[in-house]
Amino acid sequence: MSQTFKKDRDILLVVNKLLEEIITDASYENVIQKLLRSIIIFTGCEYGFIALLHDLHSPSIKLKTIALSKLNKHSRHKELYQLHRISGLSYKELLTYFGQFTYSHNPIILNEIKNIPDSTKSETMTLSSYLGIPIEIDDNRTVLIGLANKPGGYNQKDLNCLRYVKSCVVLITKKITNDSHSSTAHKDIRKIRDRLKYISEESAHGLWEWNLTDEDQDWESTKSEWWSPQFYNLLGYDVDEIPANLDTFLSLIHPNDKESTFEKFHIRHVGDEFDVYDIKHRLRKKDGSYRWFRSKGKLFKDQNNVVYRMLGSISDIQNEYNLAEKLAYQSTHDDLTGLYNRRAFLQKLSAITRSPASKKIPIVTVLDIDQFKLINDTKGSQVGDEVIKFVSSSIKNKTEKNEVFARIDGDEFGLIMEEYTVDDALTKLDTIKNIISQEPYHVKDDSINFTLSIGVCPVDKQQDNVEEILAAANLACNEAKASGTNLIRVFSAKDTEFRLHKDKLHWINRIRTALRKKQIMLFVQPIKKISKNDTLTNSNASHYEVLARLKENEDQYIPPSQFMPIVERFGIAVEFDRYIINTFCKWYAQHVEAIPSSSKFSINLSGQSLSDMHLLALIIRNLYAFDIPPEKICIEITESAAISDIHAAKQFIEALRKQGLSFSLDDFGQGLSSLTYLKELPVDFLKIDGAFIKGLEPNTNDYSLVKSINHIAHSFGYRTVAECVDNERTLKLLLELDIDYAQGFIYGKPLPISSILNEDKLKIPNEIIRLAE
Repeated sequence: MSQTFKKDRDILLVVNKLLEEIITDASYENVIQKLLRSIIIFTGCEYGFIALLHDLHSPSIKLKTIALSKLNKHSRHKELYQLHRISGLSYKELLTYFGQFTYSHNPIILNEIKNIPDSTKSETMTLSSYLGIPIEIDDNRTVLIGLANKPGGYNQKDLNCLRYVKSCVVLITKKITNDSHSSTAHKDIRKIRDRLKYISEESAHGLWEWNLTDEDQDWESTKSEWWSPQFYNLLGYDVDEIPANLDTFLSLIHPNDKESTFEKFHIRHVGDEFDVYDIKHRLRKKDGSYRWFRSKGKLFKDQNNVVYRMLGSISDIQNEYNLAEKLAYQSTHDDLTGLYNRRAFLQKLSAITRSPASKKIPIVTVLDIDQFKLINDTKGSQVGDEVIKFVSSSIKNKTEKNEVFARIDGDEFGLIMEEYTVDDALTKLDTIKNIISQEPYHVKDDSINFTLSIGVCPVDKQQDNVEEILAAANLACNEAKASGTNLIRVFSAKDTEFRLHKDKLHWINRIRTALRKKQIMLFVQPIKKISKNDTLTNSNASHYEVLARLKENEDQYIPPSQFMPIVERFGIAVEFDRYIINTFCKWYAQHVEAIPSSSKFSINLSGQSLSDMHLLALIIRNLYAFDIPPEKICIEITESAAISDIHAAKQFIEALRKQGLSFSLDDFGQGLSSLTYLKELPVDFLKIDGAFIKGLEPNTNDYSLVKSINHIAHSFGYRTVAECVDNERTLKLLLELDIDYAQGFIYGKPLPISSILNEDKLKIPNEIIRLAE
């Protein structure tokens, strides 16, 4: 169902009820009360009124108030106010305004009305804002239906509300003026009824309406409950096969979801804190299976705050739930082995270090396959993957349920043993090491023997830096590997703590030196729009991702995978990002004449930078200082760079979007936090993680996942970019999936940013050269 239908459904249901009452000759005074009350509640305005203008062609327009209604907690409707008793506008000014838009038959919106002193103090209202729609009755009469005093101004929903009640107003007016029910009025009623029927039948959502109390018969003369045909269909039932009531619905809810769901359905005790609910739960279908549904509803209350009606919908979200579960699993598990990944391993280790002290010291172990690179290079990556799975399975068989076993890197595994002494841990690890060395892996007519190097780090419960704990175990493993093969080494603070500290300081100092000496170089990789009319390998791109490389020597560069974890881990991400922003902006200003006019550049920012208001100011200042069109810049946010303050990050993004920059959510699907960022952060592009794109094949989990992610992105209005596209077969599959853009070796490897320049137009003004220096 479209967004418009969702917003309009509630008022259409109300209009349908009112039309039925008018046709059955219900008291028009009561109908007016219900009509005005409905539009006031639905729009959130303070007042609603209906007025009739006579003698439109005479010099003096006559204005008659049919009704004016105000709703609050302390008073019922105050009827038959005269509009000349409204303070804020004089009667003459009011007629002037009304006349202007009555003749044009267009809605008029007055969001700010200056208050004019009024001598009449009793029974007056202050008119601060106004929305009105004229309805032509005949050549000489027009009805005005209006709303007044809405906080925050009026929107399309308010206009729709007034437009939908036009038929009711026409019929009421003709009753009041003793006109008969015309065929035109009946046609209007049929149109609204047909539209309501279409909404309920064609919507993908199951719609429902419940009148929940027999109290206050002035408003509700009957008690009724209704489910749309699609409601039954979603549950696998024929229409009216089961009774459409609250008891039936609650009986279908999964036992584990009943308590939380029932609390929100217990509407007789709902207070002022909310009148709309939105919950997720499982429902039992006719075949006995359970599926996840989203239930949404709105409560309608009387002047005593008692709920008398609920309107709402249910929608099947099983596919979205499955995707969330898949992403949640992938965020904590390794695709190849099914073991925990590094992230989950560190999370488990963090939980252990914060738990109450136990009698025995937790042991953290790193197990590395000796000479795995040689196996991978000589036998191929496919055999290498099989060796990883074989070794992981062999070790897994020797671990206990309460132990944490994970694949933390390519050929490295991590093991946490909580209730072991160091001696007991070493005994167990020695057994695992011997078993691995005695179990060759057989491939075709060959067999592969391998051994393990093992590093052990007893955890000091006072030490809560899990990265350093793992690094210590890894250093011990490296010592074992350096001493030979098939060995175990225990971390000793006396022997290796200095080396660990020195290694960390080495990288931090190296990166900061590179920033100071301008040894961080800018590279770019093309991002190309996928089109069935283009040559698949055409590398002429207008969109580039800006990448950082640490210059090793004249011809060698260190990729970001080797130094960015240090940048993000040790608090220099903001400093690094400031360097990249400044360097790029100066380069752009230097070479603006030689840069292809259609070029757009994506620049990565760390999650730490998204809460730095100084960096925000720097970006905005550079846009103006270097005369860079904002639409040329897209900021990429990567999930690996955790966002600590989501509220600050949202403000950061919205501030730059107002300047004209766009945003991209990188590595989408890498973990469950992607969904959180998608919900919270306003972006323009989703970059689908390359792990799903590599080796993409039809009818696989990755294919289904990419299809689902693309559907979610497009439903949000975002464009999608597939990463790591390396061959034409993958590109053709992405075309089938309707992915918008592709990035990968098929269009080119990362190259120095100068590679995109048009050398014939390379003219660098002297003042820009000085600025860049």
